[in-house]
Amino acid sequence: MALAASLAPSLIDQDVLTQLLGASGLVDPALAQQAGVLAGRFPTPVQHDLFLEFEFGDEAVPAGFGLGFPAGALDRFRALQHPFLATALGQSLEAAFADDPFADDHREHLNLFGDPDPDWVEYDVSEGRMDTTPFVFFRLPSRLRRLASADNVRELCAILPGRAATGDFANLLNRIVTHGPASPYRIGVARSRGAGWWRAIVTDLDLEQVVLALEGLGAAHYEGPLGPASRLYEQGMDRPGARFALSIDVLDDRITAVDVECPFLFRIADPQGRAGPLRDYVREIADLGIVSGATAAWIQDNVVRDVTLPQGGASLKVMLHHLKFRLFGQPHLRTKAYLHLGLISGPAAVAVT
Repeated sequence: MALAASLAPSLIDQDVLTQLLGASGLVDPALAQQAGVLAGRFPTPVQHDLFLEFEFGDEAVPAGFGLGFPAGALDRFRALQHPFLATALGQSLEAAFADDPFADDHREHLNLFGDPDPDWVEYDVSEGRMDTTPFVFFRLPSRLRRLASADNVRELCAILPGRAATGDFANLLNRIVTHGPASPYRIGVARSRGAGWWRAIVTDLDLEQVVLALEGLGAAHYEGPLGPASRLYEQGMDRPGARFALSIDVLDDRITAVDVECPFLFRIADPQGRAGPLRDYVREIADLGIVSGATAAWIQDNVVRDVTLPQGGASLKVMLHHLKFRLFGQPHLRTKAYLHLGLISGPAAVAVT
């Protein structure tokens, strides 16, 4: 009984998160309620790594909501047969994670070395409604987290879904590594997006590698977002790390879309110091017509801020994490923003019974 009690997870306070999301002005009350109810079924460690995804049109429109488990937490839950995994939500996550393309590799190799980033679970949002089907990302085997040669590319593609080894994806990676190493970050799959579909995130890229990848696919009119991001890094970057990443959608052996993720705002270490460099960047992409003036103001307003309630207690830390631009595939130049949210100092959460 004592062990069972110690495993009972506390849950995110859905009412507090709903109120804070509403107070933030980022989403309407109905979507704030949906996000709060969903998050309220997750254990509290997840509340420090939440995100909202927005797509830009005439205004910033919510397109996704995500929650991040601390690295290794899900493996610990499985080892301990944690009660959370027996809930309906836990079962839906386990069904999604059962599609791991690297499952056989993990059974054969230890794969001890990874990054400390969370294990993300994403839910699509369309027309103000949140899909209940989770979209999950998988960590790669340790030895495949750095690609520096055609042999590395071949080894990775041999275990990826579909016909990766003989299709567009292998060709793209080979172009990239001719200039320098690259780091596959995560592979995402979602049953709701159809058989044969998957997404690769490849990071630690420089500007020339991004251009080589896009030109290899025959992409055009891709220059707009890249130069301003490079200039932002030159102006303000003081934390080393990835400057560009590619989000690559694959269907069987074809690449159907490529988004470039940049700039990563956390490359400027001091959150309060990001506003100045970002102001120049946002002005530049607005002048190029990539975003509207209203969107530029929205981006600037959400660089970093704290949302609190009149009665005090919990707060919500909002920070712009990065932007993402569709530079191959349709709709061309679709632009998105990802806000990192952290629920801080909430009241005591409720334990699962």
